[in-house]
Amino acid sequence: YGLATMPLQAQTLRQTLADVHQEQTSHGAAPQTEQRSMLGVARAYLDVVKYRRLLELSEANVRSLAQQVAYRNAHYERKLSTRTELAQTQARQAEAQARQAKIRAELKIAESVFLRDVGSVPGALAPVQENSLPDLPENLEALLAEKASVDAPLRQHISEIWWRLQAARHEVEAYLTAVEASKVAYEGVSAERDVLGELTLMEVLNAEQEVFQFEVALVHARFEMLFLSLELLEALGRLESDLLGLSQAP
Repeated sequence: YGLATMPLQAQTLRQTLADVHQEQTSHGAAPQTEQRSMLGVARAYLDVVKYRRLLELSEANVRSLAQQVAYRNAHYERKLSTRTELAQTQARQAEAQARQAKIRAELKIAESVFLRDVGSVPGALAPVQENSLPDLPENLEALLAEKASVDAPLRQHISEIWWRLQAARHEVEAYLTAVEASKVAYEGVSAERDVLGELTLMEVLNAEQEVFQFEVALVHARFEMLFLSLELLEALGRLESDLLGLSQAP
């Protein structure tokens, strides 16, 4: 999913949750309370990783547009392009800078929540891959069979999480395809403008921004999928036992 390579000593989600479990246990927290607390910590962890990845994408987008502005400005001064083309690029750059400022703010908020819930400032955090999470049943019926004795509201809650998780998985698959297709389209549009001169600068900028937008959408969909997987484990009462290898409370 295009996640940056992390340092070898990056903190993992399991390590973070194990530390929280140890802290909760030392304070005699009830199992249900501890499950909810661990889910909150997992959300904080995922949010920091997510916004760091979004900031990486945003920074790359701003750098690309800055290069476009410099290129167009040089061409404009040599009267090789129009003032309109320069203004179009500058407008896209300003929009990207505003978006980057918002992502920076969201990251600061996510880091403050992590500090509140975990008790430490987030350092290098390892990305979470779906295949590193515990396996879940293949279908909803098998999932509900695990909780055949629980009340109807909880079963309904589990069903709702399950269907949102399926939708998130489909979104990830769709956005993976969209990212690859938009990259091919952008390369084609750029080549047509550079070689044939048949397309406008705005068409090239639109194609470039479409790649960026699909990459952002993929990040959001992927982290929603990961959190829903964890939320489902929490609803099943398996967050501790499956992630940390602990015995479930009777």
